[in-house]
Amino acid sequence: MSSNPSRTIRKVKDGIGYTLIHIISFFTLLPVIGIVFYIVVNGAPSITWEFLTSMPTDGMRAGGILLLWVSWKLFCFAHVSVALLF
Repeated sequence: MSSNPSRTIRKVKDGIGYTLIHIISFFTLLPVIGIVFYIVVNGAPSITWEFLTSMPTDGMRAGGILLLWVSWKLFCFAHVSVALLF
């Protein structure tokens, strides 16, 4: 059973294309992962229980993020409710 040359060429081109896509994806995600790592390492000491459970103050420039968590939960609940209706 001989293999079709055009089919073999197509498989090689597909392999090269997928390899290039993986390499480009890696180099695209590398800076994103670096930025997230930098933020987590430098921001971790600032995240306290008080920060997570207190309301924002000073015109939402200081204080905690409780309002964000509450509004995010309501947003998710509304979207799930609408999705279940349709």
